[in-house]
Order: sequence, then C-alpha cells, then structure tokens
Amino acid sequence: MCFILGILLLLNFSLPLSAQSTPRVHSHPIIRTGRTSRSPIFGSSVESTNWAGYAVTGAAGSVTNAEGSWIEPSLTCSGATTYAAFWVGIDGYSSSTVEQTGTLGECFGGSAIYYSWYEFYPNPMYEVTSVSAAPGNTMYAQVSYSSGTFTTTLTDETTGQSFSTSATVSGAQESSAEWITEAPSSSSGVLPLANFGKAYFGEDYAPVSGVITGSATISGTTGDIASFGSSVQEITQVNSAGTVTLDQPSALSSDGTSFYMTYEPSTTSTTTTSTSTTTTSSTTPTSTSTVTTTSTSTVTTTSTTTPTLSVSVSTSQSSYGPGSIALIIVTVTYNGAAVSGATVSATVTLPNGSTAHGSATTSSSGEVLFIYEIGRHPQVGTYTVSVTASASGYNSGTASTTFQVT
Repeated sequence: MCFILGILLLLNFSLPLSAQSTPRVHSHPIIRTGRTSRSPIFGSSVESTNWAGYAVTGAAGSVTNAEGSWIEPSLTCSGATTYAAFWVGIDGYSSSTVEQTGTLGECFGGSAIYYSWYEFYPNPMYEVTSVSAAPGNTMYAQVSYSSGTFTTTLTDETTGQSFSTSATVSGAQESSAEWITEAPSSSSGVLPLANFGKAYFGEDYAPVSGVITGSATISGTTGDIASFGSSVQEITQVNSAGTVTLDQPSALSSDGTSFYMTYEPSTTSTTTTSTSTTTTSSTTPTSTSTVTTTSTSTVTTTSTTTPTLSVSVSTSQSSYGPGSIALIIVTVTYNGAAVSGATVSATVTLPNGSTAHGSATTSSSGEVLFIYEIGRHPQVGTYTVSVTASASGYNSGTASTTFQVT
C-alpha cells in the first residue's frame, strides 16, 4: 500500500515541445534473407523534457488502437534515486488525457526494482501486481478504444502473465498513438531519468506471436508506425534548458515497426591548456608525441603510423531459445571517440559451420545494431559472431563473441 501511495505522484505526464530538425538515421541490418526492405518516412522531430520515442498523430476521434512490445531493460544504479518508464498509449501528445500501460524501473539505494502499471490520466496510475516485468523479459502492451471505452492490456510474454482493464475517460481526444520511454514527473517536476542503457521496441527486437507490434489503427487503417508517413513524430528527451540530449530514439527499422532508445547522460568536460606546450592536429588521426623544454621553444614530432580501429561486439543475451532474436551490438572507436561511417561486416557461424552475413555503416555514435533471427527448429550449441570494421585512414579492427542456442 505504501508503494501505491507513493507511485501515484510519479507519472504526471507532460507534452512534447516544439518541432526540431529531421531525425538522423541509424543502421538496423538484419542478418538473414526474405524480408522486403522499405525506407521509413518521417513527419517531424520534436523535443520533450520527459518523453522520448515515437508518436503518430491523427484527427480527433481517429485513433482506436496502439500496440507495442519491448525488452525490459536492466537499470544501472548508483546511489541516486532515478526512474525510467516504458509504455504504449493513446493520447497525450497534443491532448490533456493519456490512456496507457507499461513498466517502471526505479533505482533506490543502489538497487533496481521493477513494476507494471496502467493509467487513465488524469486519473491516478495503478500498479499491476500480477505482471512481473523482470529485466530481459519481452513485454507486450495494447491500448484500444471502442464505443466510448478504453481498454489497456499488458502481458509479460516471457512468463505468460497478463492483465487487462477498461474505463471511460472524460475529454479523451483519441488523436495520437505513442511508444515511449519517459522520465516520470512528481509535483515538483520531472524526476531524474534512470540509466537504462538501451531499450529495444517493436517486432524486430521483441516479437509477439500472432501480433504485429509497433502498429496503430487510425481512421480505420491499421499499419506499422512508419506507414503513417508525415504523421510520424520522432521525440527526443532533452534537459530543461534544451541544451543536452538525455534519451535518443534511433530511426525506425526497415519494416517500420521497430526502434531502440539510447540513454545519453549529460556529461561535463574540463579542458586545461599550458602555454609551454604546442600540439599538432590533423584531419587524419595520427600518433603524436610532444617534447617541451624549459625555454620558450617547443619541439613537436608526428608519427605517420596508420591508426587502428577499436571494435567491440556484444549480444543482448548470452543464451537464446527457438524463434527468438539475437541483437548484436557493434561499436567502433578510435582513442575513445566514436568513428562514424565505418563499414562493419558481421558473420554468424552456426555450430555446423554454416554462416550468415550482414553489413552496414556506423552511425554518428559509432554503432551498428545487427539482428539475427533464430529459427523455430535451430541448431543447438555455440554460435560465433565475428565482425570487421574498416574506414578510410585507419587499419581495420576486428572483434568476436559467442552466444548459446538451447
């Protein structure tokens, strides 16, 4: 009971702010064949002090369904109390009500706790004790409207736990559908966003049998997020001054249903200079050594050795079952700085020696996310992921990792 009384203060959802520039594009290559690729079409990019993700807008009374799925992130906690909510809903983008359901992670005392909830805002938010929402589990959420009534459904696909409830909402506009990561609010304002790392939404990352997640029904037409074209709004969370990005969505995947969110904490850097040191810079990274004397002269020598890219690769889980999806995350850097535009080739070697391949270029954050679909009747054993990154002016870098299929 104490938790419920406290949590009612947290989710005071506010609205996205003014429109900004066109969203940047990340790569989401799928390591397989058979699916038709389609370029997503975006409407606009907006900024918010508490929301991030995607919304699709429509005329009043036009939005009757929103469905989504995500892999529940594992929070990284320090001593601070922080929060991160993940949800699907109708309304709230440009209206005063929100009909929504999802999960909430809270860092408290250095540990993370996780809850499920629903809310017909401005009515209070309620905890759903029958759905566990543990990190790594696939969550499915649906909000629908029919004959004056909204229905929210939340299912933990990993455990099979599910909860559904219905209510009427006075003043609801049925004018938008949303797939959101949020820093919730209290009476004193927006609360600190928890470090969730990355949160993966949609059919590509968190498939649900018999359902196309990352979809909506607007004016009687059902489609994936990207299919609504100019009505799609990409939302980035920024600080209250609008100067620091806190939570950034990727572009939609090629089938238009999926994206991932990246936690981007604000950082402060301090630069110190010395009048007795001279440095040399170049558009091509080089190895530089500096010799400083006690006189006013400084000698700088530059080596022409070609630098080598640093590459890391990891998977979203260490073990997968039949019909699941392995997310392969590759990061390319040099001297700790992201290298954008690098070509990354990935190979997955199966236990019997057969292989699957994919390639893409890194985004501005130096990242590529590959998707590997595991069949319904897969080979059991160790799968090896090998990646190679190359870019002009650098020596190629390599990395590898493994995962199990059981």
